[in-house]
Amino acid sequence: IAAIVAGYEAQGRIGACAGKSLYLGGFHPTSTSGTFGAAACAARLLGLGAHELVNAWGLALSMASGSMQFSEDPVGTMVKRIHAGLPAQSGILAAQ
Repeated sequence: IAAIVAGYEAQGRIGACAGKSLYLGGFHPTSTSGTFGAAACAARLLGLGAHELVNAWGLALSMASGSMQFSEDPVGTMVKRIHAGLPAQSGILAAQ
């Protein structure tokens, strides 16, 4: 439970700090800030300390992505659905 809370807290705070700048910059917040939340959750589960978490977040920053281009596609696209899965994968990889 503590790992889940750490993940939600990290994602929520980073998302709140970024505010609308992610959308205005063309990025999907679920995908961008989710990477940091997943890294925090994984770091907690792995028993990492503060220094390792900082390193994991540095790697997570490099892996954060998620273009809002899907919202411009008139036919529709499935890419939005991977915007929750990719951050989870990237966050775990960053923590490891």
